[in-house]
Amino acid sequence: MGSECSTSQWRWSSAAPWWTRRTPTLTLEGSPDERGKTHGKVFRDRIHSSWEFYHALFRKVGWKDDEIKAAVRAIALCVKQKFPDYHGEIRGIASGSGMEEWQIYALNSRTEILNGRRKSVADDATDGECSSAYGPDSAVLGQNWDWEKTLEDLFVVMRIHYPDGRRVATVTEPGMLAKIGLNNDGVGVLLNLLYFSPVSRNWGGESRTQFTGCIPVHILLRCILDSRSLDEAVRIVQGCPMCVASMSNLFVADDKGRYAMIELGGGEDKVDPIMPPPRTAINKNNDKDNGWCDWERKKDALLPVHTNHFLRCDFQDTKTGNASSHARQRRLLTLVRDAGPNMSADDLKKILGDTEGDLPLLRHYIPNPELGFENAGTCCAVVMELKTRKLHVTAGSPLSYAYQTYSV
Repeated sequence: MGSECSTSQWRWSSAAPWWTRRTPTLTLEGSPDERGKTHGKVFRDRIHSSWEFYHALFRKVGWKDDEIKAAVRAIALCVKQKFPDYHGEIRGIASGSGMEEWQIYALNSRTEILNGRRKSVADDATDGECSSAYGPDSAVLGQNWDWEKTLEDLFVVMRIHYPDGRRVATVTEPGMLAKIGLNNDGVGVLLNLLYFSPVSRNWGGESRTQFTGCIPVHILLRCILDSRSLDEAVRIVQGCPMCVASMSNLFVADDKGRYAMIELGGGEDKVDPIMPPPRTAINKNNDKDNGWCDWERKKDALLPVHTNHFLRCDFQDTKTGNASSHARQRRLLTLVRDAGPNMSADDLKKILGDTEGDLPLLRHYIPNPELGFENAGTCCAVVMELKTRKLHVTAGSPLSYAYQTYSV
């Protein structure tokens, strides 16, 4: 694709006891500009802190400001043309927070920017980044969000109320339009970063100035949360311009037991979701259906879990991810299989809190040289009950903080 296209805001120590720490929440209403300005004003300090963190990280992995501006200029043009309301909201965030527009776009494009300079991932790397699972009968969806410890003190919960009755709740980083969340139509979404560096480094060309415009991952997540159904969410993502540096899995599910894992990256036009066939249709004679290229993979389609390597067929002969990703995927398959399709919210909380083995699902903070992090680990855990529209979030690492419950 071408490039033309009320909160309690107080500070706390990270050592605050779990019974006193609350995740800041905010409800956004009104026009895109009004929503953005409210977001920017209320979370101004957090947005500035988030920018300081990411700007330093961008520079650490080799980006210059003029390169970042070139990349987000192409992205902003795409967003403005495809989703003018989101463009207006981003401009409002910039105005309300006292930041420049390109900086807010860079925050919303941080996945693409970081992937564009990502180093090769060693096969035996022990770092991990997000483990996701879904119970189709119970419609319980959740993940660990693994990232840098700095973000444990910055992430927020936002509710978005639209005039037409749509409502969204999302756990996200300040300045971003969305991340993990659900809506009042019973659609939820998770996010997994995918590891396959050789392709993502092509973004921007040799000159590092010829950037392909796209709708970045964190805006795609908002698109999904604003959708009225899973089918609509998949169609919207498939209709968006993509860039090779997105390298993520968008794990979409609904309250009817349906899900789609949309793996981005590996090619600009690769937006084919992995979707399970009906259970009665599973047999060895339809191996090419629904993105599953062999019988073993198709059986695992009934156990919807994902970590940080590609599952789709065009990568079957290529190593993606690392040792941690593959170990966590195997562990998730075992635990979700044992829990069964009617896995409860408490079941999933226990699964995400699993610390068995050298490469566990719940990550202690350790250095991650590949990402340039001093302390990478599980910042929070999120579990959603899509049938009852409940969002459960730990106020920090599940090793230290309890779950809190929010309604959409």
